[in-house]
Amino acid sequence: MGIFEMSMQMQEIIVLLVTGFIIFSLYKEKFPPALTFFIGVGFLLVIGILTPKEMLGGFANDSIITIMLLLVVCGVLNKSALPDQFFHKIFGNVNKMSTFLLRMMFGVAILSAFLNNTPIVAFLIPFVYTWSKSNKVAPSKLMIPLSFATVLGGTITLIGTSTNLVVNGLTTSAGFEPLKMFDFSIVGGIQAFIGVLYLYFFRNTVLPDRPDPLETFQKSQRDFLVEGRIKINSGLIGKSVESANLRQLKNFFLVEIIRNEETISPVSPKDILRLDDILIFAGDIKNISELVDDQKEINFPKTQSIKNNKSRHLIETILMPNSDLIGQSVKECDLRGRFDAAVVAIHRRGEQINGKLGNVILKQGDVLVLFVGDDFDTRTDGKEDFFIINEIEKTEKINPIKSWMVLIGFGVCIIGSAIGFMSLFQSLLVLLALIIFTKTISFKEMHNLVDYNLLILAALALALGEALTKTGAAADIANGILYLVKGGGPIAGLAAIYFITMMVTEIMTNVAAATLAFPLAISLANSFGVDPKPFILAIAFAASASFLTPVGYQTNLMVYGPGGYKFIDYVKVGLPLSVLCMIVCVVGLGIIYGLF
Repeated sequence: MGIFEMSMQMQEIIVLLVTGFIIFSLYKEKFPPALTFFIGVGFLLVIGILTPKEMLGGFANDSIITIMLLLVVCGVLNKSALPDQFFHKIFGNVNKMSTFLLRMMFGVAILSAFLNNTPIVAFLIPFVYTWSKSNKVAPSKLMIPLSFATVLGGTITLIGTSTNLVVNGLTTSAGFEPLKMFDFSIVGGIQAFIGVLYLYFFRNTVLPDRPDPLETFQKSQRDFLVEGRIKINSGLIGKSVESANLRQLKNFFLVEIIRNEETISPVSPKDILRLDDILIFAGDIKNISELVDDQKEINFPKTQSIKNNKSRHLIETILMPNSDLIGQSVKECDLRGRFDAAVVAIHRRGEQINGKLGNVILKQGDVLVLFVGDDFDTRTDGKEDFFIINEIEKTEKINPIKSWMVLIGFGVCIIGSAIGFMSLFQSLLVLLALIIFTKTISFKEMHNLVDYNLLILAALALALGEALTKTGAAADIANGILYLVKGGGPIAGLAAIYFITMMVTEIMTNVAAATLAFPLAISLANSFGVDPKPFILAIAFAASASFLTPVGYQTNLMVYGPGGYKFIDYVKVGLPLSVLCMIVCVVGLGIIYGLF
C-alpha cells in the first residue's frame, strides 16, 4: 500500500499522533506555536491526508482576516490619546485600592468586549503599576485582576477575543450559520459580572500580597547582572581580585569570572585576573551606570555604543509572547543595531540568571533591564517585542480628529454588523481604507500592527481541525466522551466538552484549544441529536477561560513579571473562578438552548 493509499484507520492514527505532537510541543515550548502547527500540518500535507487547498483554506477564511483587521484598528486606537483620556476619566483621583480595583475591572471588561484585550493590558500595566507605587499598594493585588477582567470581558461579544472569531471561522467552514455579534452576550455578561465580583470580594483572600518586584530587584544585590571584559594592557591583568579592589566596590559584587568558557564562582579574593576575563558583577540597578563609567580598566561591550549618550537611561521591559527575539540568545538578537538598546540584566520568573548575558536564550515573559538610547522609542514603535513596565516618553500620538474618526467608524462597524447591514469583515475593510486614505498612520506602521504569527497559527489550526474531522478521529473521540457521559444527557456532554477545552487551553494556545475541541463538540452534539450551537459557544467560552496558569493566555503572562507572581498564585486565584465560569456557562447555555 503506497503512502498516499493509507486506510482511513491508519490516517486517523497518524492525525492523532500529529495532534499529540502539537500538544506536546506547545506545552514544552520547543518551537513557536505557529512553527509547531506548520510542522504538524505540513507533514499531513506531505503524506496526502490534507490537500493544499485544505491546508491553506484558513488564509481565505473571512473570520481569520477579520481578526487581522481588528488588530490593526485596535492598534490605531491605541496610538491615539483616547485610551489615556478614557482611563484617567474612569479613575480620576481615586486613591483607595478597593475603589480603584472595582473601577479598573469593570472598565477593562467593558472595553475588552469590543477591543482586543492584549493592547488594553499592554497600555494599562504601566498605568496600574505607577498607581500602585504611588498609593503603596502591592502590584500583585492588581495585576491578575487586570488580566482576568480583560479575559472575562472578551467573552461578551463576537469580536471581544480572537478566539471567538476563530470559532466563528470554524463554524462557517463546517457549513453552519455564522455566529452573531451578541450570541455571547447573555452568558458572557453574567460570567464577567460574577467573575469581577469574585475578584473584588475575595481580593484579600486569594490575591497575594507580594512586594513590588522592581523594588525587590533594586534592594537585591544579585538580581541585576552586568558583564565586562578586562581590556588589553589593563592594569588589572596579573592582579588578584582583592588587590585589584574588586571586592570593595560600592553597591556591587563580583559574582563570577568566565575564562575560556570556564566559570569561576564563587570568586575568591586570591583569584588572579587575566586578559579577556569576563567579569560578571551584580548590584543595585541605580549604580550600574556608575560602574560602567568609573571602571577604566574594563570594557563593557554590551553598553559601549550607547554609554556616552546623554539621554541614556535604564528601563525595565517584559519580552512579549509574540516577539521574534524569543529563542535567540542576547548576542544573536543584536539589540544595539535593531533597537538602540543594550541588555544590562535579565530576570526570569523569580530565577537568577548567571553566566554570560550574551549567551542567555530569551524566553517569553523575561524581564529585561535595558540601557536605551535616543532611537529606542522610534525603533520599537508598532512592534510587539517589548512591553515597558516603567513609564518612558511615549511616541507621538495620532491627530485627535483622526482618532475620533477611527473610534466613531469602529462604532459604526460594530452596530452595522449587529443589525446585519454589513458584515464585520466588509465594514472593517471600509474603515481600513479610510484610515489609509486619511493617512492616519503610515503603511509601515499598519504593517507592524498585523500579528502574522497569529494569522499563521489560526489558519493552520483550521487545517488541523479539518484533518481531525476528515479522518474520523474527532467522531471517535466524541464517541468516547459520549460513552462516559451518556447517562447525563446533553447537559453532561456540554459540561464535558467545556471541561476538556478549559484544561487543554491551559497547556496550549486558546486558539489551538478551540480548534482541537471544535470537531469533538460537533460530533458530540450530533450524537445527542441536539443543536450544535451551544456546544460551539461552550468551546469558545472555555478556550478563553484560562485562569489556572500564567502561560495559558497572553495577558496572564504579561502581568506575571510586574505582579511578582509565582505559578501557584494563578491556581489559587484562578481555580474558583474557573469553576464559577464553567457553572455559569453550562447552566446558562443549557437554559437558553433547552438542554435540561
